[in-house]
Amino acid sequence: MKKNQSQRLYIDTDILLYRTGFMTQRRIYTITEEGATRPLLVTTKKVEVNAWLKERQGRTPNRKYELHTGPLEVDPPFQAIFTLKASVNSICQEVGIWDTVLCLTGDTNFRDDVATIQGYKSNRDDKPKPETYDALKRYVMGRHDCVVSDGEEADDVMSIALMQGHVIATLDKDLNNTPGTHYNFAAKKMYYVNEPSALHNFYAQMLIGDTADNIPGIKGMGPKKTLTALYGATTPLEYEERIFPFYIVQYGQKAYEAMEEVGRLLWMRREVGEVWKLSCEEDTTVPWDEDGEQFIYSGAHGG
Repeated sequence: MKKNQSQRLYIDTDILLYRTGFMTQRRIYTITEEGATRPLLVTTKKVEVNAWLKERQGRTPNRKYELHTGPLEVDPPFQAIFTLKASVNSICQEVGIWDTVLCLTGDTNFRDDVATIQGYKSNRDDKPKPETYDALKRYVMGRHDCVVSDGEEADDVMSIALMQGHVIATLDKDLNNTPGTHYNFAAKKMYYVNEPSALHNFYAQMLIGDTADNIPGIKGMGPKKTLTALYGATTPLEYEERIFPFYIVQYGQKAYEAMEEVGRLLWMRREVGEVWKLSCEEDTTVPWDEDGEQFIYSGAHGG
């Protein structure tokens, strides 16, 4: 990929803080046969424990095993910071851009006020942070290349940067709703999202929802059904006309409001202060017959 001299690399540091923090702490799990001391498995990964137990219980259901959980071992903060710096340098080297912006989400986010159907990201409230999270965040905020979002998410900052021709490094699939050059630093993969793909990704999310951010979708809609439902759509209005009947079934006369809410939660801002709107006119209402059974989506693309 040919780099523009003025291009900057916007790094999703929200994810990097968690990723680095959990990388620099570990808990040792040991499995033994009941009554024995010789370990059958020693690992720091709970997923390996679960897979091992499932496989053994399928093969030898009569044997009993004991799981021993060791204390949490945490690297000192300076070591975690060193690991974070090494990760940033590695991303820069892989992308080929050293002019960085480390993006963090601030304390306020307009989506908190938009969400009424269910709390935005409220499913994350009880999830623990890594032990070195605060130390890592203080380090990042002290760097000259750190940007903390105000009233929005770091994702919005990166999305706006994409529209300005910069490159982003993230693992967040939500940013596939914005066209531009993306780098996945876990898969070490650079890829480009064009506008038709970005538009499709966004409207597909309006049907599927986003469980990670606690944004509701349409019940029973997965990737295959969504692909079929959206087939042939190329413009925002065409996508919305295909989606609207599903919202009618789920939300009834609140369908229009529900679509607008979900869209505003999912949309990544493409310019500063942008507020996403349905492609129909702002004063559009959903006309119902006297029995409340028929509806018309009277949208007109207003740009």
